[in-house]
This record gives sequence, structure tokens and C-alpha cells, in this order.
Amino acid sequence: MKKKAMIFLVALLMAVSACAGGTLAYLTDTTSSVSNTFTVGNVDITLTESEGTKTAADREFKMVPGNEIKKDPLVEVAEGSEDCWLFVRVEKSDNLDDFIRYEAAEGWSALSGEDEVYYRAVNADSQGKAFPVLKDNRVFVRDDVTKGQMDEIVGGKVKEPSLSFTAYAVQKANIATVDEAWKQIEP
Repeated sequence: MKKKAMIFLVALLMAVSACAGGTLAYLTDTTSSVSNTFTVGNVDITLTESEGTKTAADREFKMVPGNEIKKDPLVEVAEGSEDCWLFVRVEKSDNLDDFIRYEAAEGWSALSGEDEVYYRAVNADSQGKAFPVLKDNRVFVRDDVTKGQMDEIVGGKVKEPSLSFTAYAVQKANIATVDEAWKQIEP
């Protein structure tokens, strides 16, 4: 009888355990998925000038000793561009300094070890803004230029002085110094 009672008790415990086990619930949770989209970064610049005559690529200015000439090369970093290092290379004819003087506009710094290369850091809050290259958007005809010097140009003995600008930009992210940035685009 003890054996029957024991079997009955074990059967009863198994039945109770089966019922209890069927009603147990575990605490669970699931997160929503996180989706990643990788977009393309970009640096986009333009160089424009509105003063002078002829075409946009080849502007002509008349020199008169002592006069100032409006000259407004502007570099713009387009909205949506990444933070960048912005550079301008000024190329001048061998005789330009005999006739014209100019200064870089505020915010530009001369690049060490490079003649006539200027730079500035441009952050996202400055995007869509045009940066003048020349101080006060002007160059100045030297007041010590003589009629004889001008006559040499007119007679074709000396080339007309010229000044041109080229702008470059490189991302600022992962490029710690301006020298490293210039090495990425060095023409």
C-alpha cells in the first residue's frame, strides 16, 4: 500500500507540476531595429568674379598710376559641404609687382613654404558664404609707375601684367593640419 500511495503521490506531483509549468511565463523584451544609412560627404566650392571686362575667365582692367581697381574674386563653399580647408593660389606675371600691389582679405593666412598660397578653415556654419580673396576687393596701381613703363607695354616690349586665382578645398575631417591638407591637393 505504501508503494501504491507513493506512486499516487508521485503521479499527483507530476500532474501538478505539468499544470504549473504550463502556466509559467518568462519576462521577455525585444528592441526595435536600428537602421543605418551611409550618405556621401562632399566638399563643393566655386570661384567667381564680377568686376572687369571681357569673359569671366579673362578679365581686363585699365591701369592708371595711383588708382585703385575694383577686383572681387570670391570663393564660396556650398551649403551641405563638409568642414574644409580652403586654399587660394594667386598667380602673377613676373612684372606684376612693378605695376600692381594687393593684400589678401581678412581671414586668409599665407601658407608657410608656398609663394602666394593662402588658406582658411571653413566650418559648417560658414557654408554658403562667399569669402573675398583681396582686401576690400581692390588692387592698387603703384603710384611710381611711369609713362615710360606704360609705353613699353603699349609698344609690346613688356607683357601686360596679369593676376589669376585658383581655389582648392579639402575635407577637414581626419586632416589635422593645413600642411597635411595642402599635400592632399598640391597642384
